[in-house]
Amino acid sequence: MALFKLGAFADYISGKAGNTVFVKTKSGTVIRDRVIPTNPNTGAQQFVRGNMRDATQKFPTLTSLQIQAWNNYAERFVTRSKGGRLRKKNGINVYTALSTKFLQVNPGGTIPVDPPQSNFLGDDITLSATAGTGQITFESSGDNTANVKTEILLQSLASADRKPQKGAYRSHGFFSMESEGPTTVPVPTGFYAAAYRFVNTLTGQATHPQTLPVQTVAFSVVQGAPATKKVKVGKKAA
Repeated sequence: MALFKLGAFADYISGKAGNTVFVKTKSGTVIRDRVIPTNPNTGAQQFVRGNMRDATQKFPTLTSLQIQAWNNYAERFVTRSKGGRLRKKNGINVYTALSTKFLQVNPGGTIPVDPPQSNFLGDDITLSATAGTGQITFESSGDNTANVKTEILLQSLASADRKPQKGAYRSHGFFSMESEGPTTVPVPTGFYAAAYRFVNTLTGQATHPQTLPVQTVAFSVVQGAPATKKVKVGKKAA
């Protein structure tokens, strides 16, 4: 991303020129790459939906004792709505959620038929994020333990001051974090809310996401890029 202030010929510039977008801000005019809106039916999303479908279809094939074990396990997951009403889950809800995450981190793996025997608290490490040109680099304070991976979550934002939405984070991969080396995730130019969580690769259990500061991913200026008629230059009202 680049920031510049205009001279006497104009007070602001906005719009698009080729793959470049001009955005008016309080600090000046920001230029960044044009970001194509997220496709609600991407290959990654189809993969997750397929995993959910497979898990849902497999649950009825479990034995009666296995299904009862999952129903008993689900009783510990009781929450309250904003209105104070109790919300309970049943065995198929919990089984499907864990199995979907298990297949996401273990593509083609065999879904566990029994519920987890213990709670999953994740690893005692923290991550930090640094934006660069076309990428976000994640540094870890330590190593992931055996059978644990770190899931990187990102949410594209319209601007740096836009508030992230709780359910709008998208997975950008599962990594075995090491303190000795960074993990880099390539992304288009734009603003991103970053987060991470730990996943048990044996059960599909996952911790709550830990959020990180919003990242501004820059772009490289390409000389000779063709312009379009969508750029607007104007003066502020007196």
